[in-house]
Amino acid sequence: MADVTYRLQNYAQHQYTAMERKLEQMAAEGWRLDKLGMLWRYRRAEPARVHYAVAYFADASQYDPGPTPGQEAFQEFCAEAGWRLVDQSGQMMVFENEQPDPLPLDTDEGLKLQGIRRAMRRSALPASLAMILVCLMQLGMLAANLHSDPIWYLAQEQTLWRLLVWVLMLGSFVMQLLDYGLWVRRSKRSVAAGGTCVPAGLGPTYWLCNLFALAALAMAAGMLAGQIRQGMGLVVLISVLYATAVYGSGQLVRRHMRRTGASRGSTRAATIAAITVAAVAGTSLMTWGVFRMVDAGFFDEHEPVDTVTVEHGGIAMEFDLYADELPLRVEDLTEVDYDHYSYEAQWDESPLYRLLEANQRAYMTGQDVPDLSYELLEVKWGWLYDWTVERYLESFEKYNTSEWHRTMTPIDPAPWRAERAWQLLINGEPVERYLLCWPGRPFFSRARTLT
Repeated sequence: MADVTYRLQNYAQHQYTAMERKLEQMAAEGWRLDKLGMLWRYRRAEPARVHYAVAYFADASQYDPGPTPGQEAFQEFCAEAGWRLVDQSGQMMVFENEQPDPLPLDTDEGLKLQGIRRAMRRSALPASLAMILVCLMQLGMLAANLHSDPIWYLAQEQTLWRLLVWVLMLGSFVMQLLDYGLWVRRSKRSVAAGGTCVPAGLGPTYWLCNLFALAALAMAAGMLAGQIRQGMGLVVLISVLYATAVYGSGQLVRRHMRRTGASRGSTRAATIAAITVAAVAGTSLMTWGVFRMVDAGFFDEHEPVDTVTVEHGGIAMEFDLYADELPLRVEDLTEVDYDHYSYEAQWDESPLYRLLEANQRAYMTGQDVPDLSYELLEVKWGWLYDWTVERYLESFEKYNTSEWHRTMTPIDPAPWRAERAWQLLINGEPVERYLLCWPGRPFFSRARTLT
């Protein structure tokens, strides 16, 4: 039977009441806290009634080589009252006491509230605010992508996964701050009235925060699983190794500096430098590796059936030819005598759309051979249909300049057997680019060209 067990104790720093109750419960079951960290480590012991107290020393830091004189004096004071320090994580210290009815560790509730708030301002609050900023930046980049080409991005399942993940993560961190803010407000009122700090248990905001976090993790797992199914497993593995290496380099340097007795400032500077160097080096290595993988065809979802070599300006260039199934080909529209077409289809699907990007290419043949490119879009929800039409029309006219003026004009849909049809005008001249909507099926064809 194992003598050591680990638990993920997802408590905010101010939820000392919940921590103390959990530790007392574990001790009664025969497990005594041994070490704090991302996972709390417990060692097997005889079941006992043990009292725990969580205290905060705001001037402490994870970069200190050891206890400061103030910490040592505080620990000696606690030891005289029977409270033994179990472990410390940043500003938070956990004490245990086996006396039946020990003296309280904190006797001044005002100082206790002040200490918790100072500790939160130095560690948990900056971290939460930083993560909120990261979430907002990610959502901002997604919003920019959606603004530039909403249909294409919404047809990517990964876009919806990412959107949900970052929204849920944002909600989780906002709920953390809300939970802490409500606790501070109630505790200040209680202390001002001569009472104690409000017991910081696990209230509704805590469970809602964790619900958001678990949902975000589930969405992220689904997103990673989708990438692995699409042949991106190696990229996912490299990304995980990269994040682990960056974080681990900082932790290794910090622990080494603390063992050598370096000052708090030197340890912090060395840790930040190690993380920065690891991040820059890792990013450069990953970028180089991804480009090499792209060049090697690692991300190709299908194999070419042939190659064609053509000369252009005295330079020989080789192109891959594909034989994907296309619902419409040049041969269906006109007679053509050419045997080296590349038929390329790219399907994307999300809960909102199913999109086909189709291209039939003839690479620099020197002959009068037509190309064909088009998109077919299935809109899965009727309420999206009109909005999608408007976004498609805008996409044609988005990048107008003083020299190039693009306009979509309605045309007769009958020749296409369509419900509605538009043709693109550039500087008032029609070109072979259309937007078509067929009746009975919410399909579009965009940028259909036959040249």
